[in-house]
Amino acid sequence: MILSIIIPVYKVEKYVRKTLDSVFSENFSDDEVEVIVVNDGTPDRSMDIVNEFASHKSLRIINQENQGLSGARNTGIKAAKGKYVWFVDSDDWIEPGFIARITPLLKKDNVDIYMMLQRIINEDGSGERITSFKDMEKPSSIDAYKAIEQEMKSGVGITPMQEYIIRRQFILDNDLFFLPGIYHEDIEYAPRMLICADRLVMLPWIGYCYLVRMNGSITTDPALFKKRCISRMKIYDSFERLEKSLPEGEKKRSIGISKYRSAAFIFNYMSLS
Repeated sequence: MILSIIIPVYKVEKYVRKTLDSVFSENFSDDEVEVIVVNDGTPDRSMDIVNEFASHKSLRIINQENQGLSGARNTGIKAAKGKYVWFVDSDDWIEPGFIARITPLLKKDNVDIYMMLQRIINEDGSGERITSFKDMEKPSSIDAYKAIEQEMKSGVGITPMQEYIIRRQFILDNDLFFLPGIYHEDIEYAPRMLICADRLVMLPWIGYCYLVRMNGSITTDPALFKKRCISRMKIYDSFERLEKSLPEGEKKRSIGISKYRSAAFIFNYMSLS
């Protein structure tokens, strides 16, 4: 098995059909790609829609009580059989033809992390944009931790996690599971992952279509403000522990950047409250 696509499902009946259509419209072998849908205790009709795709042999469904996005992704990691894993959210979709384009690389190489470009679409129809790596026309390898510094200098974001395809054994060897019970889990996970990896291959190909939702997002719900602040504090604590565990050098400085950015977010949130 080359690739495991992990799709958590929770309250996405409006979106999940498009997500699964984008995956199963790709031409791949069931022996090479598996699609793991983690039903995170969704109370709506999302799983009725998922079950319409049950004829696809590559589809695996895991049902669990609600654990949040972190818990659902962790379940997918533990169940995955692929050499690589790719987190796809159930309100987004994948770029046509990308699986066929990436699979030969995944078969051939043993890179820890691949990073792709994204098409970012506004749900209200107000437009879209495509992320970019400056002056890059072909795949390029860098020290993974340097992506944290590049985000500061060039604005190339190291989140969301959907822009990565990650070697599963690398995840297991470094105990890279998502911190449960928080919001903004990608902000905590990405720097921790990048610090552990040796190399990151940046692909100048669009692979993922990210939907910016106008409603139903944690960032648009004022009732979640307090939990978001608490989550940011937990993320800061995670970075501080990691920073203390690292020897002096560039990796320690890079995680320090993430820590102080978290502190700035906390300060801004408190100022707005």
